[in-house]
Amino acid sequence: MQNKIGGNIQICFFDINLWFGVNKVSDNYSVPEEKIEALLSERNKSYDIKDTVISNFLSIYSSPEKGNEETYKLIKSYELEEPGAFGTLFMENRFFIEPLDFGKWIENMYYKGFRLFRLMPRTQKYPYDPDLFSQFYEVLNFYCFPLIISIDEMDMGKDNNIDWAKIIEITDSYENIPFIIEGGLGKNPEIENYLFSVLNNTDNVFLETHNLTSLELLDNLVRCGSSKRLLYGSGFPYFDTQATTSFLKGSSLKIRDKINISYGNIKKIFDEIAI
Repeated sequence: MQNKIGGNIQICFFDINLWFGVNKVSDNYSVPEEKIEALLSERNKSYDIKDTVISNFLSIYSSPEKGNEETYKLIKSYELEEPGAFGTLFMENRFFIEPLDFGKWIENMYYKGFRLFRLMPRTQKYPYDPDLFSQFYEVLNFYCFPLIISIDEMDMGKDNNIDWAKIIEITDSYENIPFIIEGGLGKNPEIENYLFSVLNNTDNVFLETHNLTSLELLDNLVRCGSSKRLLYGSGFPYFDTQATTSFLKGSSLKIRDKINISYGNIKKIFDEIAI
């Protein structure tokens, strides 16, 4: 999305990574539910963030079921249209018992305003490899439903390195799933070459930008995978929204590339969900 002000093009944002609720690890990162509406309005005014996908801390620290329910209530009660608010789904334990219910659930939750499915295999102790999670990947693949995973949640192979081969296996097997990788809470400078390799060897992997701190890395990722493989996320409240938006606005990328990353790519992904 873009607006023109005084002949200049103004970059607008679609944030796919904002958290709310009580953070039980550190209260400094808690975002009370009652402040969400004012928060999104202020971010729209100050940083041109027009739409936001929100994740609920309750889904981590209490239960995914309760978190999904509370997120839906938030979206429904505020009926936020400008700025827009959407939800992130978390895997509910009951589907490991009754996996055949998963497809209908995805449909229903889409109509309730959910647009991302977040994998939390390390924190919530479940497998996500292509064999043991296959029934769920097949549903997501059928609906072209995007999923997101933090690097902090990805399995470690030997020598405590991320098992990138597993990601390639998943994305090769389920080509219709937009597979979004976000950088978690660390800077992870040592994984740059892995990111380049993943972009070069896949068509459906996307990288979220909140923890990129090097403009050179941003330029190289665009050179490697094109700007159509990057998506804006603020990582709020862990990361500063002004810093993450200014990082992209202040880069030397072409305006079309900035628009792709800030809003266009995720809008296209959501428009192509087959529900």
